[in-house]
Amino acid sequence: MQRVNGHQVAEKILARLGSLPVPEKILSLISFEPSDAFSSFARQQMKTAGRLGLGVRILYRAETKSTLELVAELDRFGDDETVGGLVLQLPLPPRFNKRKVLASIPPEKDIDALNPATSGIDAPAVLAVENILRTSHPDREDADWHGCRACIVGAGTLIGRPLHHYFESLGMKSRMLNSKSSLDEIVDADLVISGTGVPGLIRPELLKPGADLIDFGYPGDVKEDDGWLDKVGWYTPAKGGTGPILVACMFENFYRLCGSLRKN
Repeated sequence: MQRVNGHQVAEKILARLGSLPVPEKILSLISFEPSDAFSSFARQQMKTAGRLGLGVRILYRAETKSTLELVAELDRFGDDETVGGLVLQLPLPPRFNKRKVLASIPPEKDIDALNPATSGIDAPAVLAVENILRTSHPDREDADWHGCRACIVGAGTLIGRPLHHYFESLGMKSRMLNSKSSLDEIVDADLVISGTGVPGLIRPELLKPGADLIDFGYPGDVKEDDGWLDKVGWYTPAKGGTGPILVACMFENFYRLCGSLRKN
């Protein structure tokens, strides 16, 4: 097993961003209900922003009670010229209509590419996996992944769905499962992505020898014990792996939306 060092991958991304003009606009994070995952994410965002000389504002909106109120606030963010990027804490509380809320995120400030109308940027999870695959398989081109099997455990908006579409665009045979699905299909996959937040969900008997494993779950869907990861080809853990890479890719999108980095 070979392990992807997420800090090293993120460092390359941030070093490139650090050489570009610093956006004058700020990044706004909207949180509704405190969670360990979001708090950890926000701390990483603040630390990275400080390094890049950027402003970040965290807004807590537990008092926002309806979809209409939240949509109105998102509209105000769209009109606020001091805000260059917007991140919405997911999953949304059940009191909100998810489809209407995501469709109301201003496309020109949509860091996570959640609004179907957003164009010119990829979801941070897609950027992260692109960087991971370039690190683990530097000799492979996009066309070399054609026909390979990918299995994604976790059908979420931030990780599962954008990666499913990305793998299909590479000509891979992509299958998306959720944490309650039968995981038997994982055994045939060349690449396994997990992002459920269910500790210990991915077990050794589920993987074929040499498969690559990327863990986006918080605090980790993979339980690292008993040396079973030796059977894995390349392994990217959540802590020290996908975490720092994902944060760096979100700032990459921020630079794109602010015009300091060319869009795709």
